[in-house]
Amino acid sequence: MVAVRVDLTSLFDALAARDEKTVIAEIASILGEDIGPSVLAGRLAIPAALGDRGGDAVPVLVAAGRLGDWMRVIPPGPEPGAERRQKLLPAVPLVSAALFATPAITAGLDNANPKLPEPLFPRDIPKDKQEGAWGALREAVLSGDQDLAGRVLMGLYGSGTDYREMEGSLYYALCAKFAGDGAALLAVTTATQALDLVDWGDRVPAFFYWLLPLLMRGGPEPEGAKEVRAFLDAPDHSLDFVRTRLAMKNSEAAGASLRQVIARGATSEMLSALFGALKSGATPDLVADQACLAAAEFLAGTPLDAANQLDAANTALRVANSSRLAVTHVQDIRVLPLLFQAANLVNRAIKDATAALIQPKPSATSVPLIGGLIEVGQLRNIERQLAIRDEAGGRSTVRRYAQMAFPVRSLAGTLGSVAARASIAADANGRGMRVAQTAGEAYLALTPAQQSAEGVAFIDAAAHVLTAQPADTSLAQRIESATGALVLPA
Repeated sequence: MVAVRVDLTSLFDALAARDEKTVIAEIASILGEDIGPSVLAGRLAIPAALGDRGGDAVPVLVAAGRLGDWMRVIPPGPEPGAERRQKLLPAVPLVSAALFATPAITAGLDNANPKLPEPLFPRDIPKDKQEGAWGALREAVLSGDQDLAGRVLMGLYGSGTDYREMEGSLYYALCAKFAGDGAALLAVTTATQALDLVDWGDRVPAFFYWLLPLLMRGGPEPEGAKEVRAFLDAPDHSLDFVRTRLAMKNSEAAGASLRQVIARGATSEMLSALFGALKSGATPDLVADQACLAAAEFLAGTPLDAANQLDAANTALRVANSSRLAVTHVQDIRVLPLLFQAANLVNRAIKDATAALIQPKPSATSVPLIGGLIEVGQLRNIERQLAIRDEAGGRSTVRRYAQMAFPVRSLAGTLGSVAARASIAADANGRGMRVAQTAGEAYLALTPAQQSAEGVAFIDAAAHVLTAQPADTSLAQRIESATGALVLPA
């Protein structure tokens, strides 16, 4: 692809020199050539992966790319030069993320050939080891042996293993050790999403280098994690039927009742409900959707001043979405326990909540609505309402937009536009951008009927977090001024 081969030398030089104006100009020029925002983000993530020892730079770049793609489909509006402005809208998240990730990118450029473990090829794994490379990686993660984990992964890569098979081995390993902070699972999801942006190929080692220490991080397992494994280890709860069943999927087997059990049920009740939904014909992704919705409803109602609960709710949504991506990408029943572990984490986060859930209250500041029932007018109203922290007004406009069956990617892009304007460093290293990415992904995965009904919970969750973003938007204003990408009039 021409987009993948674009020369970024001048951009890298500008980043190394901390030359903000040139960085803005270079990214605007690249976007002006119709190169996809996510492709550019993926390219920046390659050196960032080699220098990002803290683990925050790569996720922010991936989020910026995903949001940028959605922002590209926001209707341009009637103003002069609107089409060019639409093309450059993603400059805000991309420039912001690139500047935030500059230390990692420059360090990675200086570390272009890192030392990686010698590969342990699948053929060389002792025959008495169960499940071959998958089992060996699982043992390495369980024991915290980073070198062995790296050797197994490099052996899979060096033997030409299919990329989804490599991804599956990572998810399978995490089933044995499910950290309650979700760090390892979220890191695997980020690495695989970044690789999807740039095509796996010879870029795999860079992201394995980034991922390996993160696989070993994470706090203790959430309460109930051992019960999940014990439940699935019971002969009566074998998931083999998912692989062998011939019947068509039953969408009704995973609905509101399952979501309620995930949110409020006892652990044993929840596990039985998840298993029963799969047994009744629900596909794994439909089950994951309900865990995501339960987490979104929880996040949307968590008071913004309940910091610990807000972090737990945000983690629950991201972990549930990661489990959805895992079972969607990897068609292997050995990955399915992640669904149960993610649902248990959501369940525990809700049960452990100490602050009562709330309903949004309208802002004291009113905002005149524009555009009537026109799509672009509705989107700009949502952006204005969230900008002045009128959460209830924004939610109301979102529902009107969803009921009119307007394109949902434009709605996700509008949330991304709001999220991208806040300072990344001040906003918990890009929490707004990450939750907008997660909510958008989960929302877009639903059917149109779900998107206009219960799926609005994802937009509510994102809107809730975005109304609490830091007020510092000075960088976004400089980018918009330099590129002419300002959408809203002053």
